[in-house]
Amino acid sequence: MTNHIDLETALRIARTLMDATGIGAADAAQNPAIPAVTELDFYPLGLRDVAKKVGLSAPKTTAIIRALSLQSDLDCFKEFLVGRTHLGRYSAKAVERIKSELPKLDMTKVWRDFGLGRKPVARPTRLSPIAGLRRSILESRS
Repeated sequence: MTNHIDLETALRIARTLMDATGIGAADAAQNPAIPAVTELDFYPLGLRDVAKKVGLSAPKTTAIIRALSLQSDLDCFKEFLVGRTHLGRYSAKAVERIKSELPKLDMTKVWRDFGLGRKPVARPTRLSPIAGLRRSILESRS
């Protein structure tokens, strides 16, 4: 009789053993019996995965992520560059944080401030001299 375990359980056991024994990533690379743990193992979730786990739509989840500034927290989010594609990935801590903060949030306000088409931080725009002149003329007329 053989025991079969899934990959997630095997990785969890390997991480626990590595933490307990103090074996680092360099040691794991030299020893084929120790699986290498990559950053993608720590950030396994895409936006849709996070939305599914918290029970919301992807746009509402995006609004909450912006409201909580999760993308600036390295424990919750990391962006990977694959070729020319930027992949935003979330950790399980992001799901935990959203679930803990969700009851405290006013979703109407969150959606108004961070919903579709809204950016979390106002970026300064560079206006041409003509655009600035037009703006000052319009403001003086009001």
